[in-house]
Amino acid sequence: MNKLIISVSVSVSVVCTVLVCSSLFYKQNQSTQLDLNLTPSTNIQKQVELEKTVSPKNISALFNTSPLTPEQAAIFHSSLPQSLSSSPLPSRLDINEQGQLVINMKVKRLFEFYLSAMGEESLAECILRIRHDLSQQLEAGALDSALNLLEGFLQYQNHIGDIKNDFLARYQDQAYELERVSEMKQSVRQSRSLFFSEHANNAFYKQEDEYDHYMLKKVAIKSDRTLTAEQKRAQYQLLDSDSPQWISQQEQQANLVSRVQEKEQALRQSGGDELAIRQLRVDHYGEQAAQNLAVLDQQRALWSQRVDQYRLESLQILASTAFTQQEKNQLLDDIRQQHFSGNELVRISALDKINSDKIK
Repeated sequence: MNKLIISVSVSVSVVCTVLVCSSLFYKQNQSTQLDLNLTPSTNIQKQVELEKTVSPKNISALFNTSPLTPEQAAIFHSSLPQSLSSSPLPSRLDINEQGQLVINMKVKRLFEFYLSAMGEESLAECILRIRHDLSQQLEAGALDSALNLLEGFLQYQNHIGDIKNDFLARYQDQAYELERVSEMKQSVRQSRSLFFSEHANNAFYKQEDEYDHYMLKKVAIKSDRTLTAEQKRAQYQLLDSDSPQWISQQEQQANLVSRVQEKEQALRQSGGDELAIRQLRVDHYGEQAAQNLAVLDQQRALWSQRVDQYRLESLQILASTAFTQQEKNQLLDDIRQQHFSGNELVRISALDKINSDKIK
């Protein structure tokens, strides 16, 4: 029996991100999946939106601001923003025997943890929290190294937005074709030397690059119309055997999840109750993962209820003839603030836009 530990999270990250991720100054915690149905000659009609970027000087200036007074710092750091308050804190950073910072994924995850609150807090406030956390763990040279990495990380994320905007301007609707995606990813990888040492680059992005390579190869095989189904299966098997072991394990877990979800759907359609669903999950994932999924189901159900209530109130406002359009917009913003907070506001705004586009 395969055991798969599934952590409870309302927002589940998509691992197979292949397109250039959005800059930190526009979207947080949103992944863009590469469509496995892409072909090199397919023109994809998408609504293209430019990334919002800032001047590199503005980012550097955020590291030269006056420190908070002790009283201000005590108040500011006494609690986390709501979107982070129930999340596990990042792991403590590693220091070697010489007192130097060990550059690994723990450092990157610490940055990403606090930056995920953007939208609820400003970038400047997120940086304050990161610097505070670093200062509680590191001293002297190790702290300087971490701060340099942080600025490089922010500059790099901002630069990704510039690269994406450049590709969108040059290729427009063709920017999401497989060949353009590969070219864009290559530009992103090459740009890292502007912001990171080779060691830091490998520590932060080695696995990401490996997975990008794997997924792009997989898309190329799927979209190759000269291959028969049998030849494609052989190419997939060869790709899996040539890829790092962690990717194969991840793919196996993803396939397991997909199969179990299909079984869950069939079980529900045949009248299976929650006890039957739970037993199915225990059989495939193990006890702990089944419990985590049950909690996740509850969280999703509560989220759906809140969204439904928000939608009902929104429709009542939109249908009313008692308000001007400006007043309606203000009322919609008010009820959005009443029902949601933090990263939820980003999420519901995205859902509102999707819903609006469907209506159009």
